[in-house]
Amino acid sequence: MTRDDVKELFKLIVFVYPNFEVNSEKLNTWTRLMSDQRKDKVFRKAEKYVKTNRFPPTIADLSEVAREEYNNDIFNKIEMWEKNAKPRS
Repeated sequence: MTRDDVKELFKLIVFVYPNFEVNSEKLNTWTRLMSDQRKDKVFRKAEKYVKTNRFPPTIADLSEVAREEYNNDIFNKIEMWEKNAKPRS
């Protein structure tokens, strides 16, 4: 996400949670920490979040975390398991 994307996100959050404070330091931090996120996914999560939560979201609430099983090469794992497998007796 870009800085402008985070500004747009903050507008949504402030509209729903008027007590959510926005300042340049928070904007810079969120921009840095959300730079690897896809805008469409974050906004989808934000819209879902605000419908069910009484308190403003955190970065962790809106971030899409890459799951380890998607990052590992499953074929290499299977090959390793086959090499290390012990035959049944």
